[in-house]
This record gives sequence, structure tokens and C-alpha cells, in this order.
Amino acid sequence: MNLLWEQQADSPHLYVDGPISGNVLIDAGTCEGNFALRFVDSFQQLYLIEGDSRWAEVLRKTFSPFGDRVHIIDKFLSRYDTDDSIRLDSLPISSVDFLKMDIEGAEVDALLGGKRLLQRSHGHAAICAYHRKNDEENIRFILRKYGYQTNTSNGYMCFVYDQDGIAELRRGIVYAEKIDKVDDSL
Repeated sequence: MNLLWEQQADSPHLYVDGPISGNVLIDAGTCEGNFALRFVDSFQQLYLIEGDSRWAEVLRKTFSPFGDRVHIIDKFLSRYDTDDSIRLDSLPISSVDFLKMDIEGAEVDALLGGKRLLQRSHGHAAICAYHRKNDEENIRFILRKYGYQTNTSNGYMCFVYDQDGIAELRRGIVYAEKIDKVDDSL
């Protein structure tokens, strides 16, 4: 059994379908680190953001061979900085080349906490859009305001854990690429 079935080429949950590289990769919702580990040699700096404390020690051990190139942030990604959360805009970086975000329904809130970083960046993103009803539309709206063009993964996912208890077909990922037209009204 392939434990990474969701990252197969025909999956609606596929983060990327080819090589990516650059200076900075942010993996928000790192979990066990499989996505970041796949691209650790393709980026100069990696920021792994994972608020579930059960993964912290695992991530430290897994990524210890990569020294100070990998920064593990054991907080949740959010619109606000608190003891338990951090904003994208609070990271000590000036831009991001690739942003992967799978943070269990907090994606919209986290994007709102990254306005400055995302507006000045010229990279790509893969943002999960299936955790909450209307996330796809909200994520696309925010990213377009920040100057990105968007599209979605192929196919649909049946999401059955929504707060209203109704199973629904949803797109898995919103992909984004910077096109440099920023709308400051958000």
C-alpha cells in the first residue's frame, strides 16, 4: 500500500506535479515532513511550520542533517501572532518562492496573515481548499488580490468531515502563480 497515494499524478490532492526550486520554501502543515524532504535539496532555506507538537521531535531528527537551512517552527500558521501561532508576515524572510499550505481549514486565515510577504513575493503556491465549505472561492479571491493567478487541481475530493455534516465534492488544491498585479483593497 502506498502511504502517499494522495500525491500520485492523478490525485486531486497533488501539491506539485514536477520539479520546483528556489531560495525559500514554506511548508505549512508539515506533518511528518514528506513534502519538504522531497525538495530539501532544491531550496536554499526551508521553513517548516507545524503546530501539532507530536511532530516537533520527529521533524528535528529528520531534518537535522540539513543544519541551519531548515527552520522548524512549532506553531500554527494564522492571521495573528500569539504564543501558539505565527503569521507568514512575521517570518524572517523577504519573499517566498514556493508556499505549500495544508493546515486543516485555517488556510484562509493564514493567507490573511501573509499579505505583505505574498504581495512582494514572485513565487508559486499550492493551498488546500477542501477543508471548509467555500474555501476554494475565498482562497482564490485572496490570492488574486495579492497579485496571483489561480487554478485548481483536477478532479474532486469527497469531504465528509465538514461542520454541517453534509458530504460534498470539492477541489483539493488551489494553485497560484504571481502575475504582479496587486489589489491593495484587502
